[in-house]
Amino acid sequence: DLFSVTIPDTVTEIGHSVFGHCFSLSNITLSDSITEIGPNSFENTNLNSFTVPASVKAIDASSFYNTPLSKFIVDERNENYSAIDGILYNKSGDTLEIVPGSLFSLKIPKECKNIKPYAFNNVRFLMTINVESGNTELNWPTIGLAAVLPEPDMENGEVFADSEEHFSASVYGTAQQDFDTYMTACRKNGFDIA
Repeated sequence: DLFSVTIPDTVTEIGHSVFGHCFSLSNITLSDSITEIGPNSFENTNLNSFTVPASVKAIDASSFYNTPLSKFIVDERNENYSAIDGILYNKSGDTLEIVPGSLFSLKIPKECKNIKPYAFNNVRFLMTINVESGNTELNWPTIGLAAVLPEPDMENGEVFADSEEHFSASVYGTAQQDFDTYMTACRKNGFDIA
């Protein structure tokens, strides 16, 4: 059983599924030489927290699939990522990158204007999403289910989840007629609207 790993300075990338299915892995220390964390790198491990070194430039959203991750910690010198309340955001905090899988509630700050596709891919227990008021600019995703939905002609709202299987969004301040027109367009494309 593999419980703890320290990655040496000679390694620059954590490749596809490198530690995937190492069920006992609960601690990993990455060196400042790591620049990329690939797909499913830590899938089905037992990591509770993950520290992103200053050197990391790219993290695949599927890296922590089915992992009991509760928080991200980001080295303050990292130029690409930040952590707000344990959630992974881009450096400026205006794009939500990855939500840890074991969270029960999530607060999205008003500075966040974008949610990356598959940001909620790892989530298993999330019951509540609170969006700070003032966060109303809707940026429509271009992959996942949103790519096949008609883009709404509305500016105010949030996209909460967008994957191959599930899509969730809220739209605010729109006229009833515009809303009804959009719902009709979605139904014509074969979607059930709740």
